[in-house]
Amino acid sequence: MHCTFEDHDPLRLPLAGASMDQPDDAVYELQFQTEVRKEHVQKFILPVNPTDRDWIVIPQVKTETPNGERYFFCPDEVVVPAGQSVEIDVIYRPLAMTKVDEDDKYRPEKHTGTVFIATPDGKAIVCRVEGVSSSPTLDQQITREIPCKYAQLVPVPIKNWMDVRQKFKVVLDVEGQD
Repeated sequence: MHCTFEDHDPLRLPLAGASMDQPDDAVYELQFQTEVRKEHVQKFILPVNPTDRDWIVIPQVKTETPNGERYFFCPDEVVVPAGQSVEIDVIYRPLAMTKVDEDDKYRPEKHTGTVFIATPDGKAIVCRVEGVSSSPTLDQQITREIPCKYAQLVPVPIKNWMDVRQKFKVVLDVEGQD
């Protein structure tokens, strides 16, 4: 960095810094448990805004495990009124299951992430989040008995839980066939 003074040549000023651990009162932890593709919401309370002006804070949400996915969510913007605190909703919406048993080598034991909120007074709040997603419950089972050589159309309601086109595997179980 260069510092300039009147009637002097610019001075070069080297700067160095180091990170600090968050104070214990600024670190929160939330643990979630839900079925895969179901939403679970929990709240945590931001500390009191000690100033005489409203704050607008922007939570930064990151899913760390699995990397590249988005399973944790918060509002894009939160208003903290002067002299008050607010609750923030943290949403866990997993699209994949976590490890079911010890033989499962491909799924993580937990989905993990962080919510980081910088406040205008120079402080920061960190919320560590962990989620476990179990197998889904069966919404409905469609069973039909259809006589031989008779065509019948059976509608199958399917909810697309992702924002992309999907393919599904259909298995027909024909009974009484020799």
